[in-house]
Amino acid sequence: MSTLQTTILKHPDSASNNIQFDSSGRVLIGTSTAPTDPNADDLVIESAGHTGITVRSPSNSIGQIYFSDATSGDGEYRGIVRYHHNDDHMSFWTASQEKVRITSAGNVGINRTNPDQRLNINGCAEFNAYDNPGGTGGYVTSGGLIIGNAFDAGKTALDDRNAI
Repeated sequence: MSTLQTTILKHPDSASNNIQFDSSGRVLIGTSTAPTDPNADDLVIESAGHTGITVRSPSNSIGQIYFSDATSGDGEYRGIVRYHHNDDHMSFWTASQEKVRITSAGNVGINRTNPDQRLNINGCAEFNAYDNPGGTGGYVTSGGLIIGNAFDAGKTALDDRNAI
C-alpha cells in the first residue's frame, strides 16, 4: 500500500514553503492550499501582492502557451496564446488555427493575419444591442447591423437588422 505524500521545496533563507508538489500532481507555489475548482488547480501561484507569470524568450523568437487535448497531430495545439517578439504581435488560436491577431500598432485582425486598420474582419460581422448579455430575449434597439453578405450572416426576410 502506498502513502500519499507531499514534496516540499524550501529556500534555505525562507521560513515558508516555496514550492509544493502534492500527491495529486499539483504544483503549488507560494501557497499550500489548492483551489477548490478542479478545473484550474494543477498549477497555483500565490503571493501577498500582485502575482503573475512571465514567459521570457529571445527577441527573435516566440513566447506561447498551448492548450492541448491530444498527444499527436493538431490536438497538441488546439488553442494557443502566442507572442511574436520579432514584430511584436500577439495571436490567439482556436481549433488549431489563428483566429485573432493584434499588431504592434494596435490593429486587430479577426481571421486576418495582416490587419491594416484598427479592426479588420475577414467574413461577416454583426452588431446588435441585446437586452441581456446572453444575446437572447430580443433587441434593445429596433434592429442591428450586419456587415457583409446578409444571407451568409443569417438574415431572413422577417429580420429587422440592416445589412450592408
